[in-house]
Amino acid sequence: MKYDLTQDIKDEFGKTLNQKYKKIIVNDEGDEVESLSSEPVTLGRVIRDCVFYRQQKVEDRTEEETLFAEDIYDKCETSEAELTKEEVDFIKKLVLERYLQHTSAQILRMLNNGE
Repeated sequence: MKYDLTQDIKDEFGKTLNQKYKKIIVNDEGDEVESLSSEPVTLGRVIRDCVFYRQQKVEDRTEEETLFAEDIYDKCETSEAELTKEEVDFIKKLVLERYLQHTSAQILRMLNNGE
């Protein structure tokens, strides 16, 4: 099924969630300084986050599962992705492990509906 990965994830008040992060920039004097930035949390970002930060212990991961997860990560770097049922089921499991109920439910609905 095809998925629109640009869909925003909302908080309980209907506001788009933003992910804050620090980045290093070079100022006019040529010095590296930290800068705080943020980007909207989207379905694609959530999927990549879940796949990248799997809770499973490293020693319990198989080579097959690691490559499977990396393929999902790579597919979700664009604005839309074609995902198999097996991939979606894997993502859903990770979403339930990583996110609280409101966020999980929203993501699961997006994954259930596709495009």
